[in-house]
Amino acid sequence: MKRMNKTFLLLAFICIGLYAQAIYANDTVVSGSNMKLVEETNGDKKTVNLTSEDSYIRITLDANKYYPTTFETQLNLEGGAKEGTNIVIKVNSISTDKEDTVLILDTKEYKVVPIGSTKSFNQLIELFDGKNEINLTYTHVKDKKINGTMTFVIEKFTEKDKSKMLELSKPEINALTPLK
Repeated sequence: MKRMNKTFLLLAFICIGLYAQAIYANDTVVSGSNMKLVEETNGDKKTVNLTSEDSYIRITLDANKYYPTTFETQLNLEGGAKEGTNIVIKVNSISTDKEDTVLILDTKEYKVVPIGSTKSFNQLIELFDGKNEINLTYTHVKDKKINGTMTFVIEKFTEKDKSKMLELSKPEINALTPLK
């Protein structure tokens, strides 16, 4: 029974790992609203951006490792927008109840310095254990762009989850099998 539980957990983590090999917007692994995934290739360089539907704001992702799950306690959001854009990033720790109603357990808010002439931003955010709903609200008074919001979810696994995965990945030695 114990071996069957370990096997089941190992298969579950493998499925999660395979499922998390790509980040998609809308009908995807990364759930959210007002966003799309844009991949660009310029020669050998691949760029992946999570972009608002109106293309007003973009978040640059590492093309080699963009996943909706992480063990990291912090996430560096970097991207670009029009000069003069104001950005507020709100990170919500979320859960769902029995009726699948989303519950906000805790919140952290970050006000990004207004976008300057470089048309870029960079903000280090703290992640909660479990599911993190990230709301990026952007406004630009000159363009009368009010309350555009880009929302996506990233799940942070705990150290306990990491330990379980490492334990499951260790090969078992059968006492009846001779070592070579």
